[in-house]
Amino acid sequence: MDKYTNDELIAVRAAQNADFVVSIHGAKDKSEMAYIGGANQELIQIIVYALRLGGFDATISGIPGLRGIKPENICNRCKTRKGVQIELSRGLREILFDNLGHRSLRRKTIVFYQFANILKEALLLFLRKI
Repeated sequence: MDKYTNDELIAVRAAQNADFVVSIHGAKDKSEMAYIGGANQELIQIIVYALRLGGFDATISGIPGLRGIKPENICNRCKTRKGVQIELSRGLREILFDNLGHRSLRRKTIVFYQFANILKEALLLFLRKI
């Protein structure tokens, strides 16, 4: 039996009730890169294309542990069993947030909102297609 905290149980239940899930995590890499993985190949392609078009470095992750392809991964625990995992490198997070290392001082930058809007538009495009 898996051991989860209450927050993790809530997240797993939410994922299981969703048609698809996009999870966002942090990677240690100091580059300014978004590593995109998961089992939903169509949505992965849309997100990578949209982020690149918006001026961000994005790639389909081939890095073990950042590929998001395992069925037990939270992004793939949705109804379709095909979600997306976005890993934001440390370098990218440093341009998305001011004072990244100090939670109480951390503030979203204009680049954060640009990134979020690109991601939102990519998701809307995907939803219109399904």
